Amino acid sequence: TNRFVQGTPLKKGVNKDLWHIYYKICDRGEWLPSQRLTVDREINKYPAALQDETGNFWVFWSAFYQIDGKSVSQIKLTIL
Repeated sequence: TNRFVQGTPLKKGVNKDLWHIYYKICDRGEWLPSQRLTVDREINKYPAALQDETGNFWVFWSAFYQIDGKSVSQIKLTIL
């Protein structure tokens, strides 16, 4: 028997969204929809965040670029 639900067929390859970083906000006890933090086409991994004394969140992550066939990493930062 077929245990899979009919729908959109799976595609081979990497979906660009797999390499983005998302965040969520809890507003008055309710979680809002996910928001995409990264917008560039590089591979984004290893996010880390901290909150400062003013309430801002500092989010750091590694972005990986392909340069001459080699993967080169760069630390990125955004403040929310």
